[in-house]
Amino acid sequence: MTTASTSDGNVARGSVVHSPEWRDRNGNRYEP
Repeated sequence: MTTASTSDGNVARGSVVHSPEWRDRNGNRYEP
């Protein structure tokens, strides 16, 4: 499973692997 990690090491959740946008643990959107 491929996931994007935030700077503090938490894995982004609730996003599809190929989604153009991700959300960090605070729910903020960012692009990898």
